[in-house]
Amino acid sequence: MITSTKLGIILVEFDSLKGPVIRNKNPKNFQIPNETNDENLLMWILRANEFSVRKIGKQTAFAKAISLDDPNFPRKKRQFGLGLIAQPTIDLIEAEKILDLIISTSKKISNNKPYFKMLNGLLTSIANFIIPSEFSNSETLSPQERKPMSRIQNEIILKQETPRMLISNKFNVFQKVVISSKQSNYTISIGNKETSLELERNTSHKEMSISTEKMKIDVVVQKDIPENLQIGLDIFSRILDVVIDISNIENRVVSSLEFLDRLLLEDVDIHYYMPFSQYLVAMEAYTISEFKNEEIEDQIANFKDTYGEWVECIIGKEFDGKKLAEFFTVTGITRESLELLIDLLFVKLVAIF
Repeated sequence: MITSTKLGIILVEFDSLKGPVIRNKNPKNFQIPNETNDENLLMWILRANEFSVRKIGKQTAFAKAISLDDPNFPRKKRQFGLGLIAQPTIDLIEAEKILDLIISTSKKISNNKPYFKMLNGLLTSIANFIIPSEFSNSETLSPQERKPMSRIQNEIILKQETPRMLISNKFNVFQKVVISSKQSNYTISIGNKETSLELERNTSHKEMSISTEKMKIDVVVQKDIPENLQIGLDIFSRILDVVIDISNIENRVVSSLEFLDRLLLEDVDIHYYMPFSQYLVAMEAYTISEFKNEEIEDQIANFKDTYGEWVECIIGKEFDGKKLAEFFTVTGITRESLELLIDLLFVKLVAIF
């Protein structure tokens, strides 16, 4: 059992009636930050197919999803989300190892079991989990006392002096993006998983900056600067300029940058596609005026081939007349959710006012 009150594990599951919910936490007396109950944050934990990191208040959340086989539903995996919440911040490598240990143990107990036995196995695994000694004292050990990391593990370490660093596992063009507000001390830095101090010093990487009245965006790309990068950043900065407080929509900013990254990678029409990211950034300003559920069900097989099983979450939902935010609450705030919305708009299955 985890005894530190500064480190906690939560298990998240999607309930068809309540939405994303916290099923369990360890230790029982762990005080979950108020922000953790935010639906968007819980959806982020559920959708973390790869190891992900973000700040929640003064703490740091690490997330990774668990997919398990259910013998009663052979075509569909059941998905749960594991969140590790720490204060003070711990090493990325340590956090991922802790989550991997729990997932490995949980799969041995819960995989290929009927739902209730599966859930009971997960709850038992988390409730009885003991952090190995090499991690349990990490908050008190000095850097010199900690076990050395191998070169393969030489990835970004989240340090207290850089509290706004987030990680994207979907960057292929960007190595690092830093957004700084000119009206406050707020700065957000998003790096890809391979970013390291050595890579940042590598002169083969190119940099570009763009500035508006409200903010400055600095970009480091992994190779040569794409031809349309300036245009993409210009559109992106104008979309962000209308946002009052970027710190409240960090997950939207990351997903929008991942969308821009893909547009640059595939060298498609930035002028045409990039403005769609405004639907994600400013979703509360838009209303779904039409949502053709029956026609969507007819085409869901094609969408599943493109995006995966998760697109079934929109079937049967009543979005007509509701804010666009309702759509992203169901699908999660991800690049893929934006791309799905764009596809639905293209085939005229959704209309937005």
